[in-house]
Order: sequence, then C-alpha cells, then structure tokens
Amino acid sequence: MKQKQKRAYRTLLSGLKLGKQLGETSRFLTLSTSDIQLQNADYLGLNYSFKLLTAHIRRLTINKLLLDGYIKQSEVRYYYGNYPPNKPFRFEYFDVTTNEGNGVIHCPYRGCYIPYSWLVDTWNDIHNSWHVSIEKIANNEQSINDATNYIVSQYISDQKSSYQRSSRSKHWLFPRASKTWDTLVYQHSHDKWGFPRELNMDQLINRWDQIINLHAIRSTATNYTLEDYI
Repeated sequence: MKQKQKRAYRTLLSGLKLGKQLGETSRFLTLSTSDIQLQNADYLGLNYSFKLLTAHIRRLTINKLLLDGYIKQSEVRYYYGNYPPNKPFRFEYFDVTTNEGNGVIHCPYRGCYIPYSWLVDTWNDIHNSWHVSIEKIANNEQSINDATNYIVSQYISDQKSSYQRSSRSKHWLFPRASKTWDTLVYQHSHDKWGFPRELNMDQLINRWDQIINLHAIRSTATNYTLEDYI
C-alpha cells in the first residue's frame, strides 16, 4: 500500500472501530451525479453538494421525519430507540470522491438511521440526481475490516482515473488522533534512548485500539457525546 492508502485505511478503520465502541451504527452511503446535473450551468461541484447534504442531515430530527411522512410513529422505537425526538441527528463520516461516471461519493458514516426515501428526495433536490444507495455495516470486527478493505482497495487505489480526494468529519476520530498515532509509531520504533528499533506492528495496533476504546469510554461514561468531551 502507498502512504496515501495506508493513511486512509487507518483513518477509516479507526473511525469504524470508534463507532463500534460507542455503540453507534455505521452505514455505507453512495451518492452519484446525473447527466442533468453535470450539464447544469449553476453546478458548483459534487463536494459542494455533499456539504449541503451534510448540513441537511445534521438539522434533521425524528419529529421532522414524522411531520414530513418519511417514518411512522410505530417505527420510531425500532429505528431510534430512546433518541430524543427533537435532537438533531449525528452524522460523522469518511468520504471518498471518485470520477466514476459523472462523479461519485462513497461515504461510510456513523449516526442515526436516515430513511432511504428522505435521502433520495433530498439528494435530488440538492444535486439533481437520484441514484443513491445505502448499506448497513454490521457492528463486528470482521464486517468492519471487510468494509475498510473493500473501500480502500476499490476507491483509493493508484489509478488516477478513479480516485480524486478523501476527507473526514471533525469528529470521525477523537481530538489529536493523527498526532497521537505519530507519537505511538515513534515510541514503538525507538528504544528509551531514542535509537531506532524494529517496529512491532501488533503491539502498535493493540495500543492504538486501547486508546480508541479509552476515548469511547470517556465519552459515554458520563453520557456525553464526543462533541461534549472535546
């Protein structure tokens, strides 16, 4: 793997692991671009449209979905449990933009259930496009690893004709995650006097997973979200 792929793999996998420890459900969202939108004189780009969609999702509430008829009252408990009906939805993501077709965003995300019909209608309103897919990622280690391997191998390859960019939301990982990782790599590749030694990847990953779990515990033990913890 190239450095770009390694960084994306670590960021994506770590965010999914954090979601698992937080008890959040992860899903894989795919958003396409229609010929109509590509030819639109006012088109400001796929990533601009995705920012608009993100803002719409983060203003969404259970009561808004009920009012607009996207869910039934009898479905609320099944999809949302005890989530407050007027609390805006959480939406933390890692997105990959490719130039497949007219442009596609592949976006694993954590957060509340979003009805497929709402996604289709909203993406169509924002982006003049209606091809949307969404799949649940099972909350177990094998499914998380499989999803990460698939996304990185399929969409963050060395083929310049496909991959364009990737990004993540602010709270996809915990604060200073990149700096923490770099510190761990140094600690596990140097002895106590600062001389280089062979890097033990198993020990490094185990320690990194412990830190992910610690941040999840700290953010849930007092009923805080990661935003509150930060």
